[in-house]
Amino acid sequence: MDTAVLATLVSSRTATLLGQHENKTSALTGSYQLAYGAGALFVAVGVPVSLFVLRQPTPPTAPVPQEEPTDATSAPAS
Repeated sequence: MDTAVLATLVSSRTATLLGQHENKTSALTGSYQLAYGAGALFVAVGVPVSLFVLRQPTPPTAPVPQEEPTDATSAPAS
């Protein structure tokens, strides 16, 4: 999906610059500069999101059974 977005940006920007009577070389250079900047922005946003937002859930731990306290007074009389 990233490649499609970047290709669309390049195509649109090239058409805009050619419409402003830029030469082909300048139009393509400006377009690819925009695409590289957008790609860098995707990476700059994607890395922190993947590190801090998309964490693996921790598996639930089983509760530790608590032992009943033994008291000498609660022992049955024999």
